[in-house]
Amino acid sequence: MVHKLKWRPLRTIQFVSFDGADYNLAGSTFFVRQRERELRRHCYAYIDLSDSVSGIDELEINADPLLWSATEEVLKQVEDPISNQTLFDYSWKNKKNFHYMTNQNKNSLPFIQHVGVPSIEIKYKNSKDKGGGYPIHSCSDSFKNFQKNDIDPGMKYHKVLSEVIIKLMLQLVEKPIIPFDIVGLVSGINGYAKDLKQYSFDQISALQGGDFKLDFNKLETSLIKLKSIGREHIAFIETWSDIVNAGSGIEPSLLSVNRWDWNAKISLVEKSMLAMSGTLGRPWNRNVLFGRQLRIPLKTDESSGNLISRYEYTTFPGVRDALERGDWANAQAQLDMVTDLLDQCIKYFMA
Repeated sequence: MVHKLKWRPLRTIQFVSFDGADYNLAGSTFFVRQRERELRRHCYAYIDLSDSVSGIDELEINADPLLWSATEEVLKQVEDPISNQTLFDYSWKNKKNFHYMTNQNKNSLPFIQHVGVPSIEIKYKNSKDKGGGYPIHSCSDSFKNFQKNDIDPGMKYHKVLSEVIIKLMLQLVEKPIIPFDIVGLVSGINGYAKDLKQYSFDQISALQGGDFKLDFNKLETSLIKLKSIGREHIAFIETWSDIVNAGSGIEPSLLSVNRWDWNAKISLVEKSMLAMSGTLGRPWNRNVLFGRQLRIPLKTDESSGNLISRYEYTTFPGVRDALERGDWANAQAQLDMVTDLLDQCIKYFMA
């Protein structure tokens, strides 16, 4: 595209392949450590392409809430090769359930936990696959076996997924206003906070914590303020579009300055949620909103016999770690730290 169409993207695209994933994510961790300052300043999205197609039955999307809206827009533009419906109508409309990045073996983890980069993983898998179907990370994980097992005949869903990834990438690099959804982020955090409340109730009951109760009032107040900023952002996008369209695609210089200001601020929303000393006892894990709980609360599923978790254990890691230990005071302190960083982020928008 660069040579044939003389295309120059508004923002830089980097394709990176990491090794050492099975050795505590050695490759991606080293990459993040070596380029930490650069990533915090300039990297604003990470798309994970590992395990893209291990089946064709089910579309699974694990994504940062900031990317939900942009992803749904892309799903409405790409057709399923069998039903001839859009992916949104065929695979997503009834499901419409984004999860955060839950796999601890994904190279996105250092980007999320250490430098606060919004990330997304889009993949196809078998709906009956409970984690042991396709032989990933083994000697049998080869293209020859992929063809032998007839996982994606004609590579139809590889083509579909490629189209989704390309369209999403083009949105992120070509839209003049970075397509982050602050209202979606607030909606996601509210849902994760609700899950955290339930986890706190269950932990207090299990550990006989008495009358202790996490105070979410400050967090809820801050989220209301952030949602208001999100609505202002939506209003700016609408105003910007009206002015540019009315001017035959020409953007007035003053409007350009406002757009740059919004882009600079919105790209730092989650990076402002980094505690440089780390979350509770974990200096590497700086992201107070998103990151894995140290000890995932698991229980045996009666129907399948598999170990599962019914909690969103990749959110509020410091608070969940404290609750798991029965450390009620630090649980509240970690939650207050989330609120304090959120308030700082809000002040940044108001400056």
